[in-house]
Amino acid sequence: MYSGDSGPSEAVCALAQDADVLIRMCHYMSGSQPSEEFAASNSGHLEVARLARKARVRTLVLTHITEQLDRPGVREGVVREVGECFGGTVVFGEDLLEVPFEAPQFPAPI
Repeated sequence: MYSGDSGPSEAVCALAQDADVLIRMCHYMSGSQPSEEFAASNSGHLEVARLARKARVRTLVLTHITEQLDRPGVREGVVREVGECFGGTVVFGEDLLEVPFEAPQFPAPI
């Protein structure tokens, strides 16, 4: 499941239910948003982690990363904090990153 720019959303959570992979905007460090309006239309790292946990996804790919997050040391801290909250596999998205996954398997027709 892929979600573009958006803040915390029950609709996104419903669409992501039990997804193998959720690709989700992670735009800033939670708690550092400049305003409530900004937080309503963007997602911080802990908001993304909570959504992934609630939706029971298996792998979370953080994308739409800003300079605030994409620095040595900060990047690793974000992945650690997201992982502690979420509990599944966390991937820090980068340009040209490929995330392999298997296509769904359907039973053979009878």
